[in-house]
Amino acid sequence: FEPSSKELTYFPKMPFELPELSHPCGLAFDEKRQRLLVCSLGGKGFLYSFDKTAKEWSLLGSMNNVDALAMAWSPIEDCLYTISADRRDRTRYALVRMTMSGIITREVLLGREIPNLGHMPNCQLIPHKEKMVLLAPGPLVGAQRHGRPATHCYLMNPLTGAVDYATELQPQPSIVASE
Repeated sequence: FEPSSKELTYFPKMPFELPELSHPCGLAFDEKRQRLLVCSLGGKGFLYSFDKTAKEWSLLGSMNNVDALAMAWSPIEDCLYTISADRRDRTRYALVRMTMSGIITREVLLGREIPNLGHMPNCQLIPHKEKMVLLAPGPLVGAQRHGRPATHCYLMNPLTGAVDYATELQPQPSIVASE
């Protein structure tokens, strides 16, 4: 969707020569290069790019077995971040910094404040200045309001993995506009 013109962008099919997009798991927009980035879990995983201007897909590189739960482009560092299960300790999560071609440059273990998110949770990773914000679903069991679990918000330091701030965002009742 192009906000200024209110026009939809339609994506052409990926070229046959690119690896098949299997299990997409992360989505980010690279504002500097005007391209949509998509990462996958299929095989070792791949990092794809859709160039908004040329309207074509390309393969940027391998995800090197990083099982991303969410992905974000950092405009300050001009790099990608993913959150994934830590490859050494599958009970914890890691924040992985990657180049724009998928090369891992740093992997830090996140604080234990982040609970088990389960397999393929609905979460988002968002850059905020020099920090990263993770929005993740809360436990499916326990306190729920309006029939939905709360969302948890974590402000993380990408250099140390420290969770600097954590809070629970409670769902609000649906509001139906009357005519």
